Amino acid sequence: MVTVLVRLKLALLANAFRRSAWQVVGICLAIFYGLSLAAAQLASIPLLARQDPEFIESAWVIAGTMVVLGWMMVPIISMGADMTLDPRRFAIYGVTARSLMPGLGIATLVGVPGVVTVVLSLANSQIWRQYGIGVVVWAAVCAAFAVLLCVVGSRVSTIWAGRLLGSRWAKVLIGAAVVLPVAAAIGLIARRGTSGRLEIDATILPQIADWLAWTPLGAPWGVTASIARGQYGAATYQGLLTLVTLVLLVLAWWWGLRATMEQPQQTRLSSGRLTLGVFERARSDLAAVVARCTTYWLRDARYAAGLAMVPIIPLFFYLTTGGRGAGMLALGPCLVFLITWSISADVAYDGSAFWLHLATGVRGWVDRVGRVAAALMFAFPLGMAGAFGSLWATGRWDATAATVGLTLGVMFISVGLASVLSAVFVYPVPAAGENPFSAPSGSSAVNLMTQLVGWAALMLCSAPIVVTGYLAINRASGALGWLTLVAGVVFGGLFLALGVLLGGRLIDRGGPDLYARTVAVR
Repeated sequence: MVTVLVRLKLALLANAFRRSAWQVVGICLAIFYGLSLAAAQLASIPLLARQDPEFIESAWVIAGTMVVLGWMMVPIISMGADMTLDPRRFAIYGVTARSLMPGLGIATLVGVPGVVTVVLSLANSQIWRQYGIGVVVWAAVCAAFAVLLCVVGSRVSTIWAGRLLGSRWAKVLIGAAVVLPVAAAIGLIARRGTSGRLEIDATILPQIADWLAWTPLGAPWGVTASIARGQYGAATYQGLLTLVTLVLLVLAWWWGLRATMEQPQQTRLSSGRLTLGVFERARSDLAAVVARCTTYWLRDARYAAGLAMVPIIPLFFYLTTGGRGAGMLALGPCLVFLITWSISADVAYDGSAFWLHLATGVRGWVDRVGRVAAALMFAFPLGMAGAFGSLWATGRWDATAATVGLTLGVMFISVGLASVLSAVFVYPVPAAGENPFSAPSGSSAVNLMTQLVGWAALMLCSAPIVVTGYLAINRASGALGWLTLVAGVVFGGLFLALGVLLGGRLIDRGGPDLYARTVAVR
């Protein structure tokens, strides 16, 4: 089974080069990025090996822990895990979860992230050569166990996050588990200097490394540091912690894999009278589009990522800024961007259902306005709450006009650009009902590149408002603050109108082609 799954993964990766030109470009960029990262890190090994012991121990443990955490969390908060070998596809063949696990684990390493992680983890054991060949060997062994922890941990987090996302509280908890530890770490190593700016306190890094070495994610890296210090008892306990963690994760993976294959999630239907809900009150094309998109925001797990992060982002800002300074005032713009930018994938999320808009003759501008209205129902109140909450936390009520103007400007420009982007680019996304944290093979780089283009355009278009708002806040200028508010409403509103009209025209002219690309990427 292991050979079959690895060969299947290789075949799927090879077939990725036969897809659209954008996906081929994305795969090539991912390979280039991975090779560049590996080459740069390998070139730095001789330099790292000559550093003082405290630096080597801290860097090894902290960087290694971040790698394991990244394997577990990055697929959830970014483009999704590569699910080319989705376990549910093997259910009809009568394959057991236990027989699939070894093959799926090895196949997880077949790809750019897996190869880079294995090479760098093993190669970096050379930074311990000043301690002798024995420590280098132990470092390589511990790195191998850490790679195993990465693989199993990523499978566990992806499977269980997808199954638990049906619960609204679970969405918030998943977001908190991802963001809050990062925010707490930033708060620990950052201190506010006399100038009022955040400064990195490097003296605390060895203490953080010592603490991480006794956590499940940092224990395999901590074993090497303990052996280098001659603390063999501590190394033994950390090794046992690593083995216990692996056993527990393997059991959680087996349990989740079996549940995914044998007990797929089912939609629960109400036993009462079935109604059309908000669609019963829709009396026009625009109202129907708004009702459908609002239903997506409330019930579709793929939209949950943005909304699930809303309660977490304010805590992140507070922990990293201490609730003071101009950085805290960026909370409102950050919230509205997080929510409104989700509609850049609206057509891709529709999938084959997008044909209903084309078959019923819905005008392009109606489609755009309906999607925008549904997004603004959530973005506007949450953004205003974040803006005024940050003003209250900082006590900078003199910056009210600038903060509100920034929030409105970013919201309008973001939703306007997203309306155009979703009418031009369609990138692979999980289908309705699939694991919202999955992603087709070779799609992550394509998605990232598309998003980077959109973010660059957003930064360029919103630069006048952002610069004016920044100057207004830092100089405590009331005139510039009111100028920011006017620019946010007028300039941002104009951008929103142009985005809706241009996006609508693109759909009117190229709707069938857009639908063909939407279906093809699946």
